[in-house]
Amino acid sequence: MTSAKNGESYRFDSVFDSSSDNGVVYAHTARRIVEGAIKGFDGTIAGRYEVGSLLCYGETGSGKSYTLYGTEKDLGLVQRLISDLFCELARKSARSPSKQRFTLALSFLEIYQEKANDLIMPSRRDLQLVESSADETRVRGLTEYTCETAEDALAMLRLGRKGAGNVNAHTMLANRDVILVVE
Repeated sequence: MTSAKNGESYRFDSVFDSSSDNGVVYAHTARRIVEGAIKGFDGTIAGRYEVGSLLCYGETGSGKSYTLYGTEKDLGLVQRLISDLFCELARKSARSPSKQRFTLALSFLEIYQEKANDLIMPSRRDLQLVESSADETRVRGLTEYTCETAEDALAMLRLGRKGAGNVNAHTMLANRDVILVVE
């Protein structure tokens, strides 16, 4: 797409209209994160099957939260990703000669006005971002919850979403990150 105003070009991987439900959006965007995780790729490296970030951007009321978290009838991208990830890990484990086991840890972080807060344990506020020697950024004090099943992870997600409203009054202006670690 080229802007008529300044002549700049913009490239879009996908465009969805109002008739597209979260299932369609997930299949064309976030599903590849699961595929990359199963192949063993770090979800933070840019590349065709290695992209591990879901970002919804837009003005207030444009559907960012709905797309990420959905409803009971139309699950969001995060719930679909968690469910698919557990299904794929179970398949991979069953095919493994040693019945390899995987663990999944979940954290739910909110960043608001440069302050990091643990949404699942809201008493953990103003956590520090630290860089390690491997150029990784970590959040000191952020709790990782080991999840045995998709239901465990989804329960933690619900708890974190509930906690998001309690952390600050300007919750719509905050960035929220669900962090999944597969080992």
